[in-house]
Amino acid sequence: MRACRGKRRKPARCGGWNCEPDGLSGPSMNFFWNHFFEGAKERRNAFICVCTIMVFIAGGIAGCQLIDAYDLLQYLPLCLAGAGLLLTALIWCGFRQMRARRLDRYKSSPLSRDELTKARSKLRKQAIIKKS
Repeated sequence: MRACRGKRRKPARCGGWNCEPDGLSGPSMNFFWNHFFEGAKERRNAFICVCTIMVFIAGGIAGCQLIDAYDLLQYLPLCLAGAGLLLTALIWCGFRQMRARRLDRYKSSPLSRDELTKARSKLRKQAIIKKS
């Protein structure tokens, strides 16, 4: 006997572009949407992601309308070349930073005052033990 005697909810209808039937448990969400929402377990992350997608789509539509209204298509090759140079420069800087980090990885950081006093006292104790 069930503890809760409330009205049972029907499972969400699944059928169409976002679900795939699996033989065991009935229809389930397809791989893309399952993976998409797996990373966004918290509602905040999902909200930010969906809002970002909407802003990109709206920006693309507005950009297309501006290009068409002001006949900016003639400047497109120049803009693409500039964007390519900027992307190349950013990638180059990224590689330089990664190389600099890799070279500095094994350098030890300077010891704090407390660490220095502990190391000195340890060395003094070892020197006294060796003398006797």
